Amino acid sequence: MRCIFSREDGLTVLLDEDGAALTLSPLPSGEALKYPTGFHIGFNLDSEDELFEVHGRIVAAGVPVVRPLGDLAGAMTFHCEAPGANPG
Repeated sequence: MRCIFSREDGLTVLLDEDGAALTLSPLPSGEALKYPTGFHIGFNLDSEDELFEVHGRIVAAGVPVVRPLGDLAGAMTFHCEAPGANPG
């Protein structure tokens, strides 16, 4: 993804080569972060080889994996915490 827009307050828009956009914005000052149960961001990969490679990089980087790599309802998947995650 490449940054196509950013503001001084932290609002940032990223765009990939297929036109998918991801907009990131900071919380308003003093607002508590509360995600709904089950909230996640998922990424589909082209092959299991690519999945294994990405998983290896994430583990090597020390990112906490909260669900190990394995089958979930017919899909190979794993779950990890986002950088800066605030559990609880």
